[in-house]
Amino acid sequence: MAHVSVGKIIEAVDYNTLATTYNKLFSDNYSTVEYPATFTGSTLNNASTSNAILTLHENDYSTSPGTGPFTLSPAPTSGDFIIVQIGTQVQILGHTIDYTAGTITFSSALPANTRIVVYNRTLHRFGWGQAAAINNHAVGDIIEAVDINQLINRTNIMMEHIASSTRFNIVPVGTLIYASGLNNLELNLDNEMFANNLHLICNTASIVSGLSFTRTANWTTKLEGIFQYGFSSYNEARYFFNSGGEIRFNMSNTGSNANDGYVNWASVFNRLGTVRMNHDNTLQSGTGGISNGKGFYHLTEDWQTIFTSAGPRQGSGYGYGYGYGYGYGNSYNAVFAQFYARYTSDHNVQIKVVLDDASYHTTVAGTTSFNSSHLHPDNLTQNGVNYSVTGPSISVIEDFASGNDS
Repeated sequence: MAHVSVGKIIEAVDYNTLATTYNKLFSDNYSTVEYPATFTGSTLNNASTSNAILTLHENDYSTSPGTGPFTLSPAPTSGDFIIVQIGTQVQILGHTIDYTAGTITFSSALPANTRIVVYNRTLHRFGWGQAAAINNHAVGDIIEAVDINQLINRTNIMMEHIASSTRFNIVPVGTLIYASGLNNLELNLDNEMFANNLHLICNTASIVSGLSFTRTANWTTKLEGIFQYGFSSYNEARYFFNSGGEIRFNMSNTGSNANDGYVNWASVFNRLGTVRMNHDNTLQSGTGGISNGKGFYHLTEDWQTIFTSAGPRQGSGYGYGYGYGYGYGNSYNAVFAQFYARYTSDHNVQIKVVLDDASYHTTVAGTTSFNSSHLHPDNLTQNGVNYSVTGPSISVIEDFASGNDS
């Protein structure tokens, strides 16, 4: 960002420009963005608000359109947050973007009769949804301490939010506001918030426990369960994830070590730990699992695999779910938990777990539980300026006693 000339008393235009940048982070300059692209026939309705930069509608081609290159418009820049959706699935690998030419090329031919949408969701990831700083001073207005202090209070909240030690002192009433003060705030935003997308993290947060459901009956083949993490709007979800909120879930069980099924799944769950979805990825606190590299902004209205656990540990052997079993046979390798996610049209994130025991053919005795929670950024206050976001409302869509469970 451009800085104000040293020694200059700041003017309305200087202040308004910086306040607008603050609002980009702390408030929301992009509240009209939409998710996802919508069509009337094959005509895109919301290119500017969905930030779709390439669409190929399924009704417009009956054979494969090939590999490209396809033109992206407006052209993205390196570092932008690009989402490539083929049909109902988001593709993480398998394409290359030429930022100089503004094109995308796929490593294999695109399927026929399939909707392709490429999004630039960079702007979607800005905004915590808090009260905006005044940024409309008229030319000739004197910028006073009360004006700069509203930026300082927002700065100190943001620094506490990301656990930075940087703090700025409130300016006394009557103090002239020079360029150096404004430039220091601007440099702080550049270095502590924009750099490395630090505005998307939170180090001042609390874990909030949610609902759980438990199967107590024995099972032998498969369990499926679904939690819903509900938001009232896309923006409410954006503010939660943009400020470092995470939806979380884990598995647990009880039983007897004399039951092989219990022992196997206890090992899977212990190695899994807690799974957490943030704005752009799904990770685990445990070890050995495989992430598909998808977070909230990669979700579509159809189920996508987001994480697969490792298999059980048997003595000195390990089963990682993909064929690494030492001395215990391939049946152990097929015992794993797989997690799927989707984002519904009414602004809910749904998480489905599938526990597949079909290949091992054993009775699993004891209890098996699916547990929900979320990481909620803490409320913060500085001299009347407040930060708080609304977390998800968690509900059960399908428990372990449905027709999918046996």
